[in-house]
Amino acid sequence: MQPVNRLAYNNIDIKLYLDRYMINVLTINYEPPVPGWGYGHHNHSGYEFHYIPQGKGTLEVDGRVYEIRPGTIYLTGPGIYHKQKADLYDPMSEYCIYLELKVYHKNTRKRFPYRKEEAGELAEQLTSTPFWFGQDNSGAIPLFADLLRELSFHYFGRFTAVQCLIHLLFVKTVRNFVGNIENDHILPQKMFDDRRRTIVDDYFNNNGNHTRSPKDLAQKVGVSIRQLNRIVLEYYSMTFKQKLTSFRVEQAKDLLTHTELPVKEISQKVGYLSESYFCKVFKEIVRQTPSEYRTLGYQGTGRESIGSTVQASRSHNRSSNVQDHFPGQTARS
Repeated sequence: MQPVNRLAYNNIDIKLYLDRYMINVLTINYEPPVPGWGYGHHNHSGYEFHYIPQGKGTLEVDGRVYEIRPGTIYLTGPGIYHKQKADLYDPMSEYCIYLELKVYHKNTRKRFPYRKEEAGELAEQLTSTPFWFGQDNSGAIPLFADLLRELSFHYFGRFTAVQCLIHLLFVKTVRNFVGNIENDHILPQKMFDDRRRTIVDDYFNNNGNHTRSPKDLAQKVGVSIRQLNRIVLEYYSMTFKQKLTSFRVEQAKDLLTHTELPVKEISQKVGYLSESYFCKVFKEIVRQTPSEYRTLGYQGTGRESIGSTVQASRSHNRSSNVQDHFPGQTARS
């Protein structure tokens, strides 16, 4: 549903960056479908993007008249004189965004070379297109409707949404200029260090009941054991042993609740060779034996939250004087 009244947003500080270019959004307007509305012969020093969601009208540029219909998009760049007028019987409504494109002095190409291939080329495509008229074949017009909704209502994350929508609107609009052609640019690939958190998470979550040790994980991450300890503490606010204990207890709680497996088998599945040691650790953290937890769990009472399990595992490991043990090292694990 289109707004009834004219809308104009001309005092919001919105700046976007594309490689060495800065887009400064100057105004965002909506013209309702009033019969015969229009603007006389004029031009601008920046770029105007016009989007027609409904109705008809005419655009005159350089002595040529263009017929406007629903779904029309046209760009008028710096110095392009134009005038538009809505039809008297089926008047068009119009979304319009007016912006300036400046060269930004902080060049990011050395740090992010893919930005030259993507963002920079988008901006350069605009600078080489002073005028364009055609139909919206990339879904730009519905995005503008979303943009107006974000501007009109004070939803959570409003300004962030506005910035993202303008970025996407810019991309979709330029795609109309160049057509739906594919290019050979590839998406940037993460460096190994950028994937470190995923590697650590997967090591705890997807390692079955296999031995887990700081040395093994340190090798996978490519750091020393001392560095690994700092990484695990940063990610989980726990030591390696505390995280491992918390993970095992949570896995055991899930198996106790959702399976009929014997406690001994569950202890082995979560990585303990000794059932008695597993029961001791479980009770110190959960404040119940595995059997008690299973019984009370089925009754819907006596359940511990993940947060309480984490806190209890920290307390358990601080009070323990034994060294870290892992399956295969001692009978106690």
